[in-house]
Amino acid sequence: MLIKKIVKNKNGTYKIVLDDEEIETSDDIILKYQLLYKDEIDSSLLDKVKEESDFFKQYNKVLNYIYLKLRSEKEVKNYMTKLKLSEKQQKIFLNKLKEKGFLNDMNYLKAYVSEKINLTNDGPFKIASYLESQDIDRKLIDEVLNEYTDVIREKLFKLMEKKKKQNNKYSDYIWHSKLTYYFLNLGYPEEMINEIYNELPSSDLESIRNKEYDRLKSRLSKKYSGEELERQIKIKLAQKGFFDD
Repeated sequence: MLIKKIVKNKNGTYKIVLDDEEIETSDDIILKYQLLYKDEIDSSLLDKVKEESDFFKQYNKVLNYIYLKLRSEKEVKNYMTKLKLSEKQQKIFLNKLKEKGFLNDMNYLKAYVSEKINLTNDGPFKIASYLESQDIDRKLIDEVLNEYTDVIREKLFKLMEKKKKQNNKYSDYIWHSKLTYYFLNLGYPEEMINEIYNELPSSDLESIRNKEYDRLKSRLSKKYSGEELERQIKIKLAQKGFFDD
C-alpha cells in the first residue's frame, strides 16, 4: 500500500496518509518502523502499525484523563473500563503509568487531603470516607490526616466562631445542637466540636431572647392579642429553647 505522506499534527501526533485511509500514530512508531524512509507499507507491517497506534491512542486518552487532575488508581481503572479496554491492556497501562510516576495513590492521597483541608470546609471524617471509597488504605489516610490535626482544629474553631455569632433567635442549648449537627455532617468529630464550642465566648442570651420576643410579637400580633398572644409567643420561644423561670 502506498504511503502518500506523513504529517505531524498540532497535538504532537502523526498522521500517515495512505491510498484509502489515514492512521494517527506516534513518533515512536514512525521511528520504530522507519516509515519516513518508506514509500510503501505491506499488509503485515500495516497491521502492526495499526495495532500499536490504537494502543498509543488509548494510552493517550488515559494519560490526558490524569493530566486534567490527579486521579486515584480506582478512578483510572473505572475510566479504562468505560473505554472498554481489555484486562491485558489495563494491566499494561497501569504498570506503565506507575513506572513513569503518573499514577501513585500515596501522592493522590496527600494532594486530596491538602486540597480539601485548605480549599473546602470538609472535615476529616468526610475526607477519609471518600478516600476509602477510592480503595485507599485507612491507615495511610489516618497517617496523612494526623499531620493536619492542628490545622483542622484551627479551621473548625474559625468556622464555629463565625456560626455562633450568627445566632439571633435560639437559646445556647438549641444553637449548640444545630451547630453540632451541621459540623457532624461536614465530617468533624463530635468531641472536637463540643470542645471548641465550650471555648467560644458565651452568647448574649438575654439580648437574643428579647429580640426574638419582639420579632414574634410583631408577627403574631396580626393574628392574636392579649393573653393568647403572650401564650403563643411563649410557645414559640420554648421551641427555640427559651423557657420562663
